[in-house]
Amino acid sequence: GTESEPQLGGAGEPIEYALRMVQFSQSERLDHLLNTRQLTLNHMDELALMMAQFHQKTKRVSGQSLCGTPEIVCGLVKETLDQLKSSAAGKQEKSNLGQLERWFESQSVKLKNIFEQRKQNGFVRECHGDAHLANMVLFKGEIILFDCIEFSENLRWIDTASEMAFTVMDLESRMAPQLAARFLNQYLEITGDYEALSVLFFYKFYRALVRAKVSGILISHQGLTEDEKQQAQTEYKRYLDLAKVYTQPPKPILVITHGISGTGKTTHTASLLEELGAIRLRSDVERKRMFGLESHEKSDAALKIEMYSVQANQRVYEKLIHLARRGLENGLSIIVDGTFLKYDERKIFKDLAAKVKVPFVILDFTAPVEILRERIQNRLRQAKDASEADTAVLDKQLKWQEPLTTDELADAIAVSPQNGLDAKKIRSFISP
Repeated sequence: GTESEPQLGGAGEPIEYALRMVQFSQSERLDHLLNTRQLTLNHMDELALMMAQFHQKTKRVSGQSLCGTPEIVCGLVKETLDQLKSSAAGKQEKSNLGQLERWFESQSVKLKNIFEQRKQNGFVRECHGDAHLANMVLFKGEIILFDCIEFSENLRWIDTASEMAFTVMDLESRMAPQLAARFLNQYLEITGDYEALSVLFFYKFYRALVRAKVSGILISHQGLTEDEKQQAQTEYKRYLDLAKVYTQPPKPILVITHGISGTGKTTHTASLLEELGAIRLRSDVERKRMFGLESHEKSDAALKIEMYSVQANQRVYEKLIHLARRGLENGLSIIVDGTFLKYDERKIFKDLAAKVKVPFVILDFTAPVEILRERIQNRLRQAKDASEADTAVLDKQLKWQEPLTTDELADAIAVSPQNGLDAKKIRSFISP
């Protein structure tokens, strides 16, 4: 067709494109799903996978761009703090903001080189920029981000850790720590970006300030009802209180597992993540990552031999100790999920706990051999777990495992099919 007489779906050169839009129901937004208790752990797995894949595919910022530099990152936080201070009412609120500002200033100095390294390492990318639950929808069974930031490159070209931290903060602010822990751990496990732990509290702090600023603007907005103003004031205080919490994380702990394949280490530790606010490191996942495999991807026979060689095992534990140290030094409790059948493997983690001065716990998993064989066979049939241990591996482990020593038993909590596990046991164990 022509411009004067266009033809829909014609065969010639396109003149203009017609777009048919579909409106989704507001009840499908993730914040509404959370409010109605319909948001699940499985949704967090899907959200983590979606965001991780998006971050891995989206464009990296150019080396010449100022986006993601320490000056821009810290400048955005300072600007937000200045805006909050300018509208603060009362001495107490101003004093609280002063405390937050002093923490920010110390962190700016501490993290300057890390911000630079993360940009150099390709983590500053073209992101969504506003990844809180109200900008996410479950549409036809798929979680979709919408309403991204387009008006500011500095707010869109950001560290992927900042975007991930926004979602974590939003879940935590909405009193959903279990969902937040699940999302965070899944995202880290998929991306392998455990170096993001160095900046996690900083970015959660920043995102809480941003939401406080938004709530503060709403408070003074003309046309709001008294109920709406009260809600905005409540949210404003909640976000500032949360920002303060991020400046004072609780003392972390280091937990390792001990037990042959099939004893339930991964299943049981999953339930501890929210209660302890912990990050879990899985030896099976990191081993596969080291050899270029996805967590559920199976190795061939030759690669499997190499993956479980003495040399590979040493590399895996070196990686785990590095990641555990990174998390602990940044105020995060760490759970290391592995067999830890050798004394030397356990000792290096006990030494790490002593070095960084945090409590150390061994979760000692046991189960009858017949149950272990059944669990392993079921796991292999389902093919949904990172572990490739079969009954042949089980038999080898039974022969060469090194039981906990008398000294180690003093640090251990027994876990069996008859003796379950919860965070209260761990807390009472380290704080009798």
